[in-house]
Amino acid sequence: MSDDLFRKCLAALIYDEAEEYQDAIRALTGHLAANPPTAAAYNNRGVAYWEIGQPEQALADFAEAARLAPDDPMPSRNRGMLLRGLGDLPAAQAAFDTAVGIAPDDAYLRRTRAHCRAQAGQLAGALEDFSRAIAMQPGFAQQYSDRATVYERLGQSALAEQDRAAASRLRA
Repeated sequence: MSDDLFRKCLAALIYDEAEEYQDAIRALTGHLAANPPTAAAYNNRGVAYWEIGQPEQALADFAEAARLAPDDPMPSRNRGMLLRGLGDLPAAQAAFDTAVGIAPDDAYLRRTRAHCRAQAGQLAGALEDFSRAIAMQPGFAQQYSDRATVYERLGQSALAEQDRAAASRLRA
């Protein structure tokens, strides 16, 4: 396939996907106008806004979803993911802290916050979160590799090598 044809196909695919997200936004907006508001509708519309590159609207919807369902970590997790992608690590960290506070035994949330902490240079916190995630899901190889990277950054080569070996065993 030529580069030009590839770019045209990719542009058509992206347009089609964006159109589907626009349809979802219209449907969810209609649902919210006609029914009592739900956290799921706001959260899902926030994801659609995020996907089409409208972060302000996405953040507003994630905030409303979190207000409507304060015991659901998903809106805070989504907010954190979006903010991290935008480069606002302090705000992302706060959102992940909220999500982990709601669901402290969720290994995925721990790993997600650990990645944000590591990116922000908060290596002790990243190490703590990766270690907690490993304790919760000891069979997931990638988190050992991720923790090994943190150990390396902390100058703890022997521990990093142990984690790399554990990851290799799990992948075998």
